[in-house]
Parts: sequence; structure tokens; C-alpha cells
Amino acid sequence: MLVLATVAALVAQQIGLYGPSGPVETSWFPSADKVQHAIGFALPMFLVLLTSQIYAARAGRTLRSLGVAAIAGVFAVNAVVSELVQARPGSGRDGDVADAIADLVGIGLGWVGFRLLTGRRVSG
Repeated sequence: MLVLATVAALVAQQIGLYGPSGPVETSWFPSADKVQHAIGFALPMFLVLLTSQIYAARAGRTLRSLGVAAIAGVFAVNAVVSELVQARPGSGRDGDVADAIADLVGIGLGWVGFRLLTGRRVSG
């Protein structure tokens, strides 16, 4: 079930980042799209880390710091690339540095949530 949730979160993230329309704008909450960006990265980051930790534990290992850094790096590259793709003429979207920053904050929040849930340090 966790793997399914992880895949669903990743697919939803990619649709949100690369689909033809961006986050829904609301007049009553001007920065709602930044919150959506942060959540759109925090949830998949958290789920990928948790799934990776569970599979590592099943193999008698722990998720190492290098593995966590690699996962975070892939998410960070995706954040930057998605904004560059959105900034291209004809994409129908606008690339925004603030969106990329919100994405990076989301990556950090996903990592913090993982650390809080697992309650232990990731081995080095």
C-alpha cells in the first residue's frame, strides 16, 4: 500500500509540474500556489524516503546519508528542471524562481517529516 501511495504521489507531482496548467490560484490566499509547490515536493520526498527505509530494513540495512542525499538531489534537479521547462515559450506556463524555492522547502520538509517519524539518525 505504501508503494502505491508513493507512486501515486510521484505521478501526481509530475502531472502538476509538467502538465498544461499550473496550481489553482485563489484570491483569498495569494500564496496558495507556493504552499501547493511545497506540499507537492514534501509528500513525495517523505514517501520515497519512508519506502526506501522500509525496503532497506527488509534487506537488513539502513538508509544511508548518501542515499538520502541522492534522493534529495533528484528531487532538487526536478524542481529546477520543471521551472525551466515551464519558462519555455509555448509551454503555457510561467517558470518562477519562487516556485523552485518553495519546491526546495518542500524537499526539506519531507526530509524533516521522515526524520521525525523514524526517530533515528540516518547512518553515514
